[in-house]
Order: sequence, then C-alpha cells, then structure tokens
Amino acid sequence: MTAKGIGGQITVTQHSVIIERNGGCAFFMHGFKGTKEIPYRSITAVQFKKAGLMEGYLQISVKGGLESGKGITKARRDENTIMFAVPEEDQFRAVKDHIMSAISGGSPEPTATAPNLPPPLPDFPPKKSRSCASTGVLVLAGLVIILAFVIIAVSSP
Repeated sequence: MTAKGIGGQITVTQHSVIIERNGGCAFFMHGFKGTKEIPYRSITAVQFKKAGLMEGYLQISVKGGLESGKGITKARRDENTIMFAVPEEDQFRAVKDHIMSAISGGSPEPTATAPNLPPPLPDFPPKKSRSCASTGVLVLAGLVIILAFVIIAVSSP
C-alpha cells in the first residue's frame, strides 16, 4: 500500500515501511535524501496529525532515533515524516493503522509458524493533492492577512 503526500510517499510492505522523496518540494524540504526503509521491528511509535488549515503529517519514531520535536514546522524537516493535504488524509490514516497493526504484536515480522500481519490493504485511487506551490500560496495569503491586521491596529488612534 502506498500513500503519496507532499514531497514524498510512504509504502508499507510485509516487513517494513519505505519512505521515498521525489519532486521539487522534497528537495526544498529534505535536500538530496533518497529512499529510506525502516523495518517494523525498529519502529517505536507513529504520530498522526490530521490535515486542516495546515498540512497533516505521519511521523515514524525509531529505536535510538532523535525526533524533530513537536509541531508542524519541525515535522516538515524530519526525515521520518511525510506531510499530506486533506485529500490524502484517508490514505495516510490507513497506512498508520497498518503500521500500528504490524508493530502491536509481540513480533512485528511474520514467522513461518505464526504470521501476525493483517492482510494488505488495497491501494487507493490517486487523488488530486495540494502541491507545495499551492500550500506556499496559502501560507503567504495568511501572512498578508495578518500583516493587514497589524497595519490597521498600528494606524488606529
């Protein structure tokens, strides 16, 4: 199952999670980072933030890893975080649920005698996502509105 977000995508396989970076947005936020594969046995937590006025994100914590900290601005730079817009939220929620199912058992990787992974979920049809450029435009519009309020407040007697 694969979910495509802003500046990258996340794929869950039978044994691991694969994070891939692609496009200009990914380069702007993460530089030349390529594909990263994280085995389920290394995952300690999954944080899911719903998309709203700002993007949502899915952040994976790993054993011995340093998390970027709280908040969306720090999550944007984290190599184990994929950002997404409202239209992709259902895909990312399904990925989060799949990862949580895989890591919640005693042994996240399946064995020949007792597999503990749920059956794979179907791929979602592609949805039109908000691009990095349109997200930037929304942020810029918000800053213009805030600036207008500041100018009105300063110029009022």
